[in-house]
Amino acid sequence: MALRFVSARFVFPLFLICACGGKDVSVGGRDDAGGSADTGQPGAGGADTGRSAITLTCWRGMPEFSPLDKSCNAPADCFVARHIINCCGSLEAIGLNVGAMNAFSSAETACGGGPCQCDPGWTKAEDGRTENEGVIDVECVTHVCLTYVR
Repeated sequence: MALRFVSARFVFPLFLICACGGKDVSVGGRDDAGGSADTGQPGAGGADTGRSAITLTCWRGMPEFSPLDKSCNAPADCFVARHIINCCGSLEAIGLNVGAMNAFSSAETACGGGPCQCDPGWTKAEDGRTENEGVIDVECVTHVCLTYVR
């Protein structure tokens, strides 16, 4: 009887792990939940590599930025834009076309910084990784500027 009890203790957690399902993740692939695979490579993370423009919003919710160009033919066409995403001043690094630099800077300045006295945490790149894991850089992937941690 004790043997069955011990076996059940190990079988039940195994059943729970299996029942929760897993993710089928491959380089540049999609997981079974519809999200992007996080491979740590440019263009393989959370960003939609099919977008050639992005519309950002001030951390307060309004106003919305004009659409910003993400298109590129080479890495030199891109820059890392650091966008404030909340009251703490947390930043998201977004790859944009250098032609959108002035429009981004003006809109970001108009939004203002976060007034809260809280830790902003690490800046997050479009591949889902943060700057504490390395240096944030930008690459031109399938004609779209994307940030990643190298």
